Amino acid sequence: MSSMKGKLLLAFLFFGAIVIAVLWFFQTVLLGDVYRSLKLRDLKKCASEVTEAAMSDTTEDYAVLDDAAGLASSKSGICISVYEISSNGQEKTGTRVVEQHLNSFCFIHNIGSPHLLNSLYQKALSDGGETMDEVSLGQMFSRDADEVSENVIFAKVIDKNDGRELLMLFNTELIPLDSTVTTIRIELIYISIVLVVLAVVLSLILSNHMSKPIR
Repeated sequence: MSSMKGKLLLAFLFFGAIVIAVLWFFQTVLLGDVYRSLKLRDLKKCASEVTEAAMSDTTEDYAVLDDAAGLASSKSGICISVYEISSNGQEKTGTRVVEQHLNSFCFIHNIGSPHLLNSLYQKALSDGGETMDEVSLGQMFSRDADEVSENVIFAKVIDKNDGRELLMLFNTELIPLDSTVTTIRIELIYISIVLVVLAVVLSLILSNHMSKPIR
């Protein structure tokens, strides 16, 4: 019967080890990649919804677009700015017509340079109408990159049916996950200990139950 107890114990420990390994892999190794992938997916989904509203909006003051942008922004946590592009000779200028601001550290709502706005516009055009870029606030403010968030900017240029040209900017924030990963690792240590104890207890209970004679 000791052989049976040993086999049961090894089986439960092996199963527990697999569970622990899967948890460690997904909750620590892949956490950052999964988080980033989901944030970028939400960013593109938000841009798609706002683009659809922009193309269907026939109002002069962009009331429909503003409502749609506000809904999309509050739902996804993404900051949105929309500029109407006009020509001043050979120079392009942008007038902000929609603004949905959620984050005080949002990069697109702190753009004070026409050159930077024009740079995003030109880059979107050269990339086929849309482009994605990353801005590290750590580099801007000379701080440790692990202590501040990173902003991902999605810029899209569209031509409406009425001839108006719009530059739409979407800003999502990628928060550093170092402290979260550290917390998860500590929790997984305790979970690992609990699983090992449960594996031992269950193997003993089952082996004792199976060793009883059948009546």
